[in-house]
Amino acid sequence: MSNQQSNRLGRTYLEGVTVAENPENRMEQEWTGKLQTKEGRAQFRLYYNGGPMDDLFVVTDYAPQLIVAEDPADGARYLLFDGCKHGYNALN
Repeated sequence: MSNQQSNRLGRTYLEGVTVAENPENRMEQEWTGKLQTKEGRAQFRLYYNGGPMDDLFVVTDYAPQLIVAEDPADGARYLLFDGCKHGYNALN
């Protein structure tokens, strides 16, 4: 595994708001990191379309999956996943 791969910061559309954690433990299908603002805040409110099932957000018949994180300090919103834009398996 190259150094560039082991230090991936996650999805490119989240660059600037992700921090790698334990990149040495990264597996091919898994990103080890967290969402964090430039100011260092790492707690967010999550908003989603879809339904919870076994601690996962799943698609429903009435709407595509959509997951957004909101920084409670300044109200900034970060799109984490959009089933229409990113596809059904983009989180893999």
